[in-house]
Amino acid sequence: MLLLPVLCAGVLTPEKSVGITYGDTAGAALRLEDVSIQRGPAELVRGANWEVMPRERWGLVGANGCGKSSLLGVVLGLWPAASGRAVVKRGCAVGYLEQTAASRSERSVRSEAMSRMGGVRRAIGALEGASRRVAEGDTSRAALASLGAAQDAASRVEEEAEARASRILSGLGFDVSVDLERPCAEFSGGWQMRIGLARLLLSDPELCVLDEPTNHLDAAARRWLASYLSAYDGTLVIASHDAAMLGEVCDSIAEISAAGTLDVYKTCSYDGWLSAREARRAAAISAYERQARRAEELRTFIDKYGAKASKAAQAKDREKKLARLEEAPSVVAKAWRPSLVLPEPPACGDTPVALVGASIAYGEEVVVSGDASIERGMRLAVRGANGAGKSTLAKAIAGVHPVARGERRLDARARIGYFAQDSSQHLDATRTALDACVSLARTGGESLASEARARQVLGALGIRGDAALRTVGSLSGGEKARVALAVFALLPCNVYVLDEPSNHLDVDVASALADALNAFQGGALVVVSHDRAFVDKLRPTHVATVKDKRVFVEARGIRDSDWLVSSIDERPPRRREEEEEEEEEGPRPAKPGDAARRRRRYNAPKLIAKVEAKIQTVEADAAALDAEMVAAGADAGKLLDLAERRDALQLELDALYAEWEDLEALQLEG
Repeated sequence: MLLLPVLCAGVLTPEKSVGITYGDTAGAALRLEDVSIQRGPAELVRGANWEVMPRERWGLVGANGCGKSSLLGVVLGLWPAASGRAVVKRGCAVGYLEQTAASRSERSVRSEAMSRMGGVRRAIGALEGASRRVAEGDTSRAALASLGAAQDAASRVEEEAEARASRILSGLGFDVSVDLERPCAEFSGGWQMRIGLARLLLSDPELCVLDEPTNHLDAAARRWLASYLSAYDGTLVIASHDAAMLGEVCDSIAEISAAGTLDVYKTCSYDGWLSAREARRAAAISAYERQARRAEELRTFIDKYGAKASKAAQAKDREKKLARLEEAPSVVAKAWRPSLVLPEPPACGDTPVALVGASIAYGEEVVVSGDASIERGMRLAVRGANGAGKSTLAKAIAGVHPVARGERRLDARARIGYFAQDSSQHLDATRTALDACVSLARTGGESLASEARARQVLGALGIRGDAALRTVGSLSGGEKARVALAVFALLPCNVYVLDEPSNHLDVDVASALADALNAFQGGALVVVSHDRAFVDKLRPTHVATVKDKRVFVEARGIRDSDWLVSSIDERPPRRREEEEEEEEEGPRPAKPGDAARRRRRYNAPKLIAKVEAKIQTVEADAAALDAEMVAAGADAGKLLDLAERRDALQLELDALYAEWEDLEALQLEG
């Protein structure tokens, strides 16, 4: 059997990936038949049945470590199921993006992204064939005409393909004027993932399987990808914790439950799934409680009359009924929520760490420069455009990356904890989760870290029992992230620096981390994140904007506008010397309309409040319509009417947000 590549992100045709089982699927693009999956002695998934029809858009959800990636691996023939089988429709081209689908190619970004575009390959193949025919001596009119046509076709197809590749790479955050001709190997791991994703999207697979596609994307790239996938003309299966992505793209949801079952919610949106899941759970709990009451009634009868000859037959009958009830599996899985408590922070000075006149560089290139004083009690949210240098700034504050010029001042009592989205990649794959956790905690300065304490923290994060004794290499990506987070939580710190911490963490674990940081007192927080819900929970006191290779820190909370891409392009706070230069130049001549603009700027706060109130009203109306659309089900006529009304509201919202952004920008001028 030919196995799939370990790192893959492109079209896998039946000829190239015979690890996939192709066969009769009765019209479905993909069919799972009683599939069970085991990892060691643990059963992750049992008896899964699933039918994915052509052009359906499925979201695969579930907690970290529940078996999502393993299930996709069985579908793609990466490893066998314990029982049952997964079948893909004959002749179906399958595209797969793994969580670690990096590309270390020496080719340019553009060439690598276009490397699996079928139309380009076919056009080039036809051109090579026509050229070979002429080179071998056939100079007939037909051969020359064929060569000319092949050249024209190849040129046209390549031009169109390059334009499409540029659009997709731009949407994923690449600077098309600079990045597309750079070798792939020059880019970091997160950007490697984007190259792999672009290559996959450009290959146009009939069945597209994505495992956590948004983990390394910023907010703008996530929105672009969601929009692109919403219009994708193929079948989608997306394993993700990104609620916004799933809500916009998917029309059906499959959940791997805590009990290991695959619960299917066909033709159900993400929001509809949340409601339907709660309804199912409520019904299951009600049925379970009725069953428990009935069992108790049977036990009472047996205890009371089992010894009486006159009731012996009835007691025996009830014993059989009780046995059947007790043998039946419970339909109610125990609700479990991860938890995290950070250690008491050691005392520190008023300014645990500060960057003063600092320039941070890679080689000769300065990435970001400026001042950033992290004061005790500060909660700093770092924002900036994709690639602006936010992660580099976080690394410099944490001491992970050196300062090229200027200085990094560190209080003698400062203890800094650094947690990044790739922290799990630094774990020793050969050690057990428990050993890795204890060893790194001790290396990090917590010499008294015990196995008992490490087990407690790992268990609270869901790495319990035998799972703590498995090697790191055998854990899923989400489980590795939990182990790295456990190490982070074992080290008492007075400054926590977090770079995209919620990537690779499921919603519940990310929420537990946010709760722990929210409860943290006596130190400072610095967070780089595109996860709005996560940042909002931390209640930032300061915002740092990284723009044009400089960092500007403002003493304020996070604003709605901070999450808009356009707000990054607003004029940042000016340096004092810039203001002095402007004063020396003297007042500028007034322009027509200046007075009206000044009046509008003066009234901007009131106008902003009015626009925000209107936005809230329109958003509430839109949410109500969304709920009506879910309730309408398959009523096409009603859905069409609701959709038209919803589109009109969206246009109104877009206009309101545009007005709001203009007013915010105007207010910043004052």
